[in-house]
Amino acid sequence: MATETAIPGLSAELTSQLREELAKHPAISKAILFGSRAKGNFRPNSDIDLCLIAPELSFSEYLQVADAIDEILFPYSVDLILAHQVENPDVMEHIERVGVIVFSAFP
Repeated sequence: MATETAIPGLSAELTSQLREELAKHPAISKAILFGSRAKGNFRPNSDIDLCLIAPELSFSEYLQVADAIDEILFPYSVDLILAHQVENPDVMEHIERVGVIVFSAFP
């Protein structure tokens, strides 16, 4: 995976706002874009798939992050998952294979 990159199909301003929101939560070490936007075969109405590396993130904080991201990225639909809760090894393999880091707390 590469270092922080823009989210394909989103403005630099929206990407910046997303990073600012993620940076407010010390429990989040990385956000990884996966799915069609990471692969580059997205459509204008494609959702945004994000995987958070945040094993210490509480459920209430997860809900706060999800709500804030939904507000920032509206009208796009966002699928937000936590890496430590993914049970399907195929999903994790996909994230590791095509994932693009869009936020890192440790540059």
